Amino acid sequence: MKLPTKSNRLLPLLVFVPLTGILSAQSITQPATEQTRQILVLNAVNSQSLAGARVSCGSAKSLTEASGAAALPLSSTTNCRWAAAKEGYYFDPGAQPSSSKPIQLQLTPYSEVRGRLLDRQRQPIAGIQVQLLTSLKIGSQRSAAGSQRATSDAAGVFRFTNIRQGSYILLALPPVASAGYQLTVYPSGDDISQALPFTVKAGATLSDMDIELTKAATFTLTGEITGLEATEIPASRSWLELHFLPRNSSLVPNRLDPFDATLSMNSRRIPLTTGKRIRLSGLVPGKYRLKLFADNSLSSSTTFEVLDRDIDQFQLQAWNSPPLSGSLSMDPPNARPLPPNILLSLL
Repeated sequence: MKLPTKSNRLLPLLVFVPLTGILSAQSITQPATEQTRQILVLNAVNSQSLAGARVSCGSAKSLTEASGAAALPLSSTTNCRWAAAKEGYYFDPGAQPSSSKPIQLQLTPYSEVRGRLLDRQRQPIAGIQVQLLTSLKIGSQRSAAGSQRATSDAAGVFRFTNIRQGSYILLALPPVASAGYQLTVYPSGDDISQALPFTVKAGATLSDMDIELTKAATFTLTGEITGLEATEIPASRSWLELHFLPRNSSLVPNRLDPFDATLSMNSRRIPLTTGKRIRLSGLVPGKYRLKLFADNSLSSSTTFEVLDRDIDQFQLQAWNSPPLSGSLSMDPPNARPLPPNILLSLL
């Protein structure tokens, strides 16, 4: 029997050691697979998956694939708020998902509202501003909040895009030199209490929201500012501000008119360059608010109403001192506001 030599006895060991070293190196350098959280983005109306939507949770971000799916590192999605975005859709940040698997986020498609401005002969009216306001109900009272604006084109067409589902009111606000057109609420008329709220569903297009404008006789107001000397009304720092109030717009008694914020955007600022005389022409029937700012300070706020004739010898009484901060009304006892469709001039 042949005994193994020294070199034969070492051979298995020489082969075994390198293999063990190789296996150990592979186990050390192999990266661990990080856990991820799966997300699915859906259309809130029809539950279809949405590709190309941006998904985020805190600083972690991703983009959905064709299947509407995306993934984010699990370690980055704890104690953060989810968000999603895609052109033509909006996300409700208050609708945070549950801990379902996968996480489901819903995007709601925007809607569109369009119509035409027409006169009594059904002819288009161009260049008139239209406001879309969110219709609200506070107890038994109706009000409105927020607004978007559009202007009618040559064909009388106005259009609002990227509208969220909800209840709305439409107002047509004729500008200065509007040939006597009155402020009109959808579908017609100048009584804000008769405005017809309409519902816009998610992803819907309302294309027949036509508004009929009515022409009215126009009148002129002439008068003067009292209670101040002309030297107390420096032309470079003084002006008048004119607002129009629709009929029955005071929906909440003893509070600031809910439409004031909207209508103030349509106010007319008139420089005081020729003393204390006032002339306002092109006034359609209705109620108006007129404010005086003398030397950069609010010095008077009064309301008046145009009926069926010119107003002569009108007096805008300046206050002896500014009203208390936070007062609900800044109108003197026999005061009243002005319209969007006026030609203003000062003598």
